[in-house]
Amino acid sequence: MTQAKCSELIAVFLKDKQMLFEKKLINEILNKVEDEKDRKIISNFDDFFTYLKNYISIREYIFQKDNTSGTIAYRIVSDNFPKFISNMKSYEYAKTICGDELLDLENNLSKYFEEDIKFDEIFSIDNFNAVLSQKGIEKYN
Repeated sequence: MTQAKCSELIAVFLKDKQMLFEKKLINEILNKVEDEKDRKIISNFDDFFTYLKNYISIREYIFQKDNTSGTIAYRIVSDNFPKFISNMKSYEYAKTICGDELLDLENNLSKYFEEDIKFDEIFSIDNFNAVLSQKGIEKYN
């Protein structure tokens, strides 16, 4: 499957979330907010949804289905995934020449960050979905 086709499929999935670009988004948010003070602030946007026009325009652009730089689909398929695969290959190569030194590094990082770090898990294709969000990218880096 080509990068363009992958980008298109991702964008079609995301575009199904059309509510992200419509006024009813405010109502959806209000339904999930319990704090009355926060509800009042958010409800003020109901009559001023056009205030968010630029924001919505940007969101519509990043969810486009064409393989245009700057869209989410393009970033996932053409930027992030090839880099992730390259990192996986580099890790596999590093294992062949570093061996136990990687295990020592893994143990030291686990102690430093106080969490169980396993390079084999980090550099596996199953971990790609975990690095799609900004938080995941920051942790991965």
